[in-house]
Amino acid sequence: MTAPSFDAAKRAWQNAGRQGTPKLVVLTYFALGDTETGQANIRGFYRLAPMPSPAT
Repeated sequence: MTAPSFDAAKRAWQNAGRQGTPKLVVLTYFALGDTETGQANIRGFYRLAPMPSPAT
């Protein structure tokens, strides 16, 4: 799931002429109990952040 995003970041890094490799990190969320409530809580927390475009 993260591999396409990581590959794109590495390509962009190289295309920008940067040396070395970018530091890539992952953040995982989980909900105990009601999944829809958990998702709503995360969306509420990040409501001001722009939504990423779907991967093609």
